[in-house]
Amino acid sequence: MHVQCGASNRAGTQHIGVVKDAANLLRLVSCIYNNTQFDALEMGNGYIRSISDGAYLTNADGSMYELTETGQGGVMDGR
Repeated sequence: MHVQCGASNRAGTQHIGVVKDAANLLRLVSCIYNNTQFDALEMGNGYIRSISDGAYLTNADGSMYELTETGQGGVMDGR
């Protein structure tokens, strides 16, 4: 939203998808390698999901690939 009314998209932003749990806070960490290559990590309560080439990483069956907390000393387990 602009002070003078109206709205616009911020240059360089892109909608990739919906977060796993919108009820809880999460952190989106970007990893920028150069002008054309970047990745991001969606880190929420007990999980991490990776975004690469403008999409979430998925398993062979199409489900979201994520690392989840196993509860044993904060070890993360690929799921």
